[in-house]
Amino acid sequence: MRKSMGWLEDEKRALVEIKHSLLLSWDVSDPNKLSVLRNLKLLDLSFNYYLVGPLSKSQDIHVLSNLTKLRSLDLSGNMVDKSIFKYLIALPTLKSLFLSNNRGMNGTLTVTDLCKMIELEELDLSNNDLSGTLDASCLGNLTSLRALDLSYNSLSGSSIPPSLFAHLVNLELLSLSYNNFEGSFSLNFLANNSKLKVLSLGPMTNSKTFHVETENPPWIPSFQLEYLEMPSCQVNLPSRTIPTFLLYQHALKYVDLSNNNLVGMFPFWLLVNNSRLTRVSMNGNSFDELYLPSHLNRPFDQLLYLSLSNNKFQGNLPKNIGSLFPHLEHLDVSSNMFDGEIPISVGEMSHLMALDLSNNNFSGKIPEDILLGCIALRDLRLSKNILQGNIFPTPMNLGSLEIFLANNNQFNGTLLRDGVSLFRGWVVDISCNNLSGILPSWIFKSTEMLSVSRNNFEGEIPVDLCKNDLLTILDLSHNRFSGTIPFCLFNLSFLGSIDLGSNNLSGTIPEASSEYSSFQIIDLSNNQISGGIPKSFYRHSVLAILSLENNKLEGQISSQICQLKKINILDLSHNKFTGSIPSCFNNMSFGGIYSPISEWFISGISGIGEYSYPHFHLNDFRFIGYELSVEEVDEVEFMTKSLSLSYKGDILKYMSGLDLSSNQLMGEIPEQIGDLHTLHALNLSHNHLNGNIPEGFCNMMQMESLDLSSNNLNGEIPLQLQDLTFLSTFMEQQ
Repeated sequence: MRKSMGWLEDEKRALVEIKHSLLLSWDVSDPNKLSVLRNLKLLDLSFNYYLVGPLSKSQDIHVLSNLTKLRSLDLSGNMVDKSIFKYLIALPTLKSLFLSNNRGMNGTLTVTDLCKMIELEELDLSNNDLSGTLDASCLGNLTSLRALDLSYNSLSGSSIPPSLFAHLVNLELLSLSYNNFEGSFSLNFLANNSKLKVLSLGPMTNSKTFHVETENPPWIPSFQLEYLEMPSCQVNLPSRTIPTFLLYQHALKYVDLSNNNLVGMFPFWLLVNNSRLTRVSMNGNSFDELYLPSHLNRPFDQLLYLSLSNNKFQGNLPKNIGSLFPHLEHLDVSSNMFDGEIPISVGEMSHLMALDLSNNNFSGKIPEDILLGCIALRDLRLSKNILQGNIFPTPMNLGSLEIFLANNNQFNGTLLRDGVSLFRGWVVDISCNNLSGILPSWIFKSTEMLSVSRNNFEGEIPVDLCKNDLLTILDLSHNRFSGTIPFCLFNLSFLGSIDLGSNNLSGTIPEASSEYSSFQIIDLSNNQISGGIPKSFYRHSVLAILSLENNKLEGQISSQICQLKKINILDLSHNKFTGSIPSCFNNMSFGGIYSPISEWFISGISGIGEYSYPHFHLNDFRFIGYELSVEEVDEVEFMTKSLSLSYKGDILKYMSGLDLSSNQLMGEIPEQIGDLHTLHALNLSHNHLNGNIPEGFCNMMQMESLDLSSNNLNGEIPLQLQDLTFLSTFMEQQ
């Protein structure tokens, strides 16, 4: 016994050394680390990243062949290629093989040695670059397989071969999602796979060419699924009916039938028949009625996640929704046509972490029961409804709330000066309402992204904003703020977007003392700001949008402005700038693809929490956390095609423009401006420019709007301008 314990300790030490070392190749420095493990049954070398082979130069790969009692081998997250199988075939007891995320695992799946590994029970080849069609004659030999994961590859074919499943009668898990399969797949092919528990068929890389049929021919399943994933599978076209085989399922824990455009009533019977359901995703369908019976004598206390967004539900949200789902952690009914008041029973969901009611027609006030009863709430979205009243009518502690979106409603009144704790506020958007009064400090105390635009807030911009070193996006535009801009705002380390446009601000633009700048967007347009452009602005090396339109700025436009090499939109119009136009504008990008600040900031919280079945442990379904999406916040108004247009979202990435109109600029138009090949809009109108229109303008092939009117230009219009095929608006003289 003492001898065997010593051997066990040797194995453990060797295994730990291998697992926690960054192996650079299969040529390990000490082969005895493996050879000493003569009775090893489980070997995990996953995610060493640089583990390669087997290659001809590797001398120690034969060690694997000597581990004849090995039952489980994990080489995921390395650079192993398909030649590994010729060594693994020598392992007669190998049952579980995990080879996901290997850069070298590419090409077709037909591998002779793999096809001979008939004792395999678990095979994970996901997240590789395997291509070609599924060879049923090869994989069909692996009749002992209980789990087969081929997801996230490039496998293709006009159909998934049904003969494969006739041989793999022991399958408990099958995942084929995120491949390039096309055509129709009928679920009746799996009718006799009685042991099947986990089925993932979608989405495919091109969801428009893959179709799952569940009704024809008629069949009755012999299996009881626990996990079903068929999003974006065009289920049952053209009838789009809910799959009837689900009537026979009673063990489901997870169902995802999202984005299939299914019609009819929400299948509440699915919850009744499957008491262990924890997650249901039915978003992106065309369900039109949500009926929750009131006579049920038990709540569905296992359900944690319910997503019904982007359907066609209308009428009131059922009053008993909170009492039926008391343990719900995530509820999303956004983008429907619900109306009426928000049910008070939602406040009974004390475990609720994320609630999305946005893009509906809810009216009335926010029930205090929600704000006080949902003590775990982290994410509350009420955007784009017709909610009214005061947002927070009484003092309350919202210390867990991280995301609060209440924009585009009809909230009115003032915000409480004190008594509201929003300690962890990550994203706060209360824009596009009728709120007024002074902006209280609790709303920006620890907020990273704050938008209060398009309200009636007044008074000076709070200097206490500068105490928030985490602030990344600030939008106070379209309010009634007055006074000067706090000098400290432009010294905040992480502030990347600031919009103070359309207020009553005066004074000069403060200089920034910091050498480092994160600014991508600065919008101070439509105010009463005077003076010149601060020299510190020219240090904003990643600045993409600068709008100072319609102020009282004066002086010459310094050539230092050309240090803003990544600028996409520059609007200095409707000011009092004098002198000539700098000839160095061709040093600026004006059209390089711009990645909005909100995009890289929000990317860390985009999407919704995933659900995983790690390493085929069928009883270990679990959430790995919520990730919460936020709408685009970047928006810029810019005059183009004689119209003042608002650019936001994805279109902002590709818009580029230069507007120097309505100033007092003199001299000739620099020829170098013609080198701005990707510029979409140029407006130099209402100045005192003279001379000819540069012939080089014909090189601006992306130009859509060109306005040179109300100047003192002479000469002929260059004929070459007719080659600007995108040009739809050209104004020369008036």
